Amino acid sequence: MDVLADALIAGGYELTREQYEVVLGCFQAITRKQLHRSGTYTLKSDCVHANDRIARQG
Repeated sequence: MDVLADALIAGGYELTREQYEVVLGCFQAITRKQLHRSGTYTLKSDCVHANDRIARQG
């Protein structure tokens, strides 16, 4: 998944950072898979960071 594209789509829906984090937290299968493999949910943090970069650029 391209985190930048995902963050752009979230921006298109005018989600706040908090709303975006809630949405990303709803993908339980991905969360469990990433936690099992690496011990962290990297997709969520990567997407939130991409969203933050887009917000800073305005």
